[in-house]
Formats: sequence, C-alpha cells, structure tokens
Amino acid sequence: MKKCITPRGYNRILEDMPDPRFLSRLEAHCRDCEKCAREMESWKELKDMLGSASGIAMPDGFKKKVMSRIDGERILPAQPAGGSRRFLAAAMVFMAALYSIFRPYLRPLLSGMVSRLFQSLSVLFYNFLSSIGIDPGVFIRLLGNTMANLPRIFPFFMAGTALTTVVFLLLILRGRAARQSG
Repeated sequence: MKKCITPRGYNRILEDMPDPRFLSRLEAHCRDCEKCAREMESWKELKDMLGSASGIAMPDGFKKKVMSRIDGERILPAQPAGGSRRFLAAAMVFMAALYSIFRPYLRPLLSGMVSRLFQSLSVLFYNFLSSIGIDPGVFIRLLGNTMANLPRIFPFFMAGTALTTVVFLLLILRGRAARQSG
C-alpha cells in the first residue's frame, strides 16, 4: 500500500523555498500515483495564481489600519462564575447544612421514603423481568438484602453526597480562574 501525500505536504509547495528533497520525493510519488499527480497539479496552479495576485496594489493606509486594529485587541480578565452556578452551589451547601441540622428527624422519614421507592421499583422490575422470561428471584433477593442492610449502608450514601458537594464547589471555585479571550 502506497502512502499518499497529505494536504499539509502539498501546502509546502506554496512556500517560497521548499525543501528540494521533499520536492523530489513528492514528484517521485506523483509519477506512480495518478490521484496525487492531479492534486499536485492543482496546488501548482494555485501557487501560480497567488503569485500573479501579488501585483495588486494595497490601498493607502491599509497596513496602518490593520496594525491599529491588532494593537487595539486585548485579553479581558476572567469573569467571576455565573449567577446560576453560584446559586446552585449555595443551594447545595444550604441543603447539606439543613440536613446536618435536621438529620435525627429526617433519617426515619428518608429511610421510609427510600424503602417505599425500592418496593415500587422491585415490583416494576419483577414484572419486567417476568415479561421477558428471566427469573427475577435473583434480583429480588439482592434488593431484599439491600433493604435489610440499608441502615448500615446509609452513611456511605451520605459520604458520597458530601464528597460530590465538595468536588462541585472546588470545580466552581477553579472556574473563576479560567482565561477568556476578548
């Protein structure tokens, strides 16, 4: 399989003084490859057209106008995090603080809600598995074991929530230092 020249390689033809070794390899390849020979011919035509276009006179003050526009550009300082991200972070911190205060009252309520949710989902899952011909007993035992051990695994869920909150806040704080182009 022969290796054809990439557009980047053809672009080197447009240089004023291309590497003679590269040109000889390119021409040798083009003798064997019809597709690359056509492509090389079109690039040479492009170079000729660009060479003839250099005779166009620039308007008076063109360079000065371009340079003044370039000098007028500047990099703006980073903007603080957007309001919605700040609000979301504040809401998460508020909810975490609220939960920590009312934890003794919320734990039984949340445990009951999670228990009812698991029961509903297990019925739906059982019906789904039965309808597609899979024995749902294995999954029901898994859910039963999860429900039986819920008080023991609940702290892991809370630790995961706290860790997610901390990571989210760090991402928001680091977002302030992002560079923005002007």
